[in-house]
Amino acid sequence: MKTQKQVVQENVQQYGYIAQTNEDLFKLINYKSSEEEFYNSLQFQAFKELQRRKATEDIKKITSANDSLNHLSFLQGYAHEEFWVIYLRRNNTIIKKIQHSKGGTSGTVVDVRLIMKDAIIENASALILGHNHPSGELNPSEADKIMTNRIIESAKLMDIAVLDHVIIGGKGGYYSFSEKGLI
Repeated sequence: MKTQKQVVQENVQQYGYIAQTNEDLFKLINYKSSEEEFYNSLQFQAFKELQRRKATEDIKKITSANDSLNHLSFLQGYAHEEFWVIYLRRNNTIIKKIQHSKGGTSGTVVDVRLIMKDAIIENASALILGHNHPSGELNPSEADKIMTNRIIESAKLMDIAVLDHVIIGGKGGYYSFSEKGLI
């Protein structure tokens, strides 16, 4: 049997805490005391604070390769390759950033089907791809170009735009497919 905490965590992960009503939360955690005590509890106060913070978060919007770089710059310091996708709404605000693969020092495997599955689940209208080159080489490999084109073609079938693919160098700098006219 799941604990109350596990049920709350799963529900928050699945539905997001901002969508929960006070009554749903009360039922969800099966609070043992009275409803009045619940609404005065620290647990409820924490829930309300999370709701407030979520509602007032800055909406992050991608308007340039530089914005993409800002959201992927953490990849610069890694000694291994990672491939990330930023899922966007129609107005280019970020829905979610997801790590799709983690590899070795010279490559990582990317499964296009998993990227498209997540795009559908997230209801994404656009994608920004990003990965790092620990070696510091900024130019895309032939494999990078082929993989990017496979993702672009797959996304087109679902009316999803691939806006950019950014390669982050291990020693700084970046390469943007869109700035170089490859997308």
